[in-house]
Parts: sequence; C-alpha cells; structure tokens
Amino acid sequence: MSPVYLYAVLAEAPAGPLPSGLSGEPVRLVACDDVWAAVGDVASAPAVDEASLRAHDAAVRRLAAGAAALLPARFGSLATDDDALCDALRPRLAAFRDGLRAVRGCEQMTLRFARPDAGASAPAPPPASAEAAAGPGTRYLAARRAGHTRSGPRLGRAGSLRTRRAAREARASSFARVRLSPRAP
Repeated sequence: MSPVYLYAVLAEAPAGPLPSGLSGEPVRLVACDDVWAAVGDVASAPAVDEASLRAHDAAVRRLAAGAAALLPARFGSLATDDDALCDALRPRLAAFRDGLRAVRGCEQMTLRFARPDAGASAPAPPPASAEAAAGPGTRYLAARRAGHTRSGPRLGRAGSLRTRRAAREARASSFARVRLSPRAP
C-alpha cells in the first residue's frame, strides 16, 4: 500500500469535485471521527523543491475554494495508511474542531515582515535648511514619512517588540487564531 499524503483537515466535505494532488493523484476524503482529512495516495515523500511546494499550495487552495472550514496541513505530512493517519489525528481532534470553528467562513492571509538589508543605506534626510526651520511636529512627521519605503513601513524598536511578542504567542498556541474578514459572496 502506498503512503497517504495529508493536504488538509476539513469540517465537512467541500462543495464540488476534489482537486488533483501534488503529483497528479486524485485527492480523496478520509473520515476521522467527526472531521475529514483530504489526502492523496503517493508513491513516496515529495521532493522539497519549488515545484512540489507550489503544487501542494495549489491543491490546498483548490480545496479551500469549496470548503467552509479548512486547516491546511504542513508540507510533507505522510502516514502509512488511512488508519495510521486517523490514529495520528485523533489526539488533537479537539484542537482541530476549535480551529475549524475559528476559521469557518474566513479566508487565509499571510503577512510577511521584512527587515531592510544590513548593507542598505538609510534614506536621505530632508535638506538641512528645511529641517532647521521646521518645528518638532513637522520633524516628527518627516521622520515617519522617511521611514516608509515601497516595501512597506520600517518597524521601529517598539513595533519590532510587538511583532516578536505576537509571533511568540502564535507559536505557543496549537494554531494561530486570527479572525479575518468573511469571504465575499
């Protein structure tokens, strides 16, 4: 029997046909108590390369398009068979149920924070004459404006600390509980 590749955990079967998996295999559903696992039968573990990562992402996105609630699985999640998969999921079923309730009707969104390159130079300050003539409020706003680039705002020390704290809290929970706006009809 071939290994079972896990794509996602779902609250119920998605509307419409199931997609193909990362190696072209048909995706099927396995009932694990009261949740569904979207799986594909694969010959072996997928290669960790861009094509496999993109194919996994595409399969999960197609599943999500027809699902009311879906928790994507980590890339490369394999089990020897359906029973072994359900045995692995069973201890965390309560967390899956909570997670599925939290994401029902929501879209996934990824936020990426980037730091400026260490070798990149700081933005040029405003001309000295304008700076000298400006009051403290104007200098503050000019400094804030200079801190924004095309790639987005640069986080100051306080922003970096808040970001690290949020990331730490997200890692501490079994999943990040982020409420997003409801899907558009």
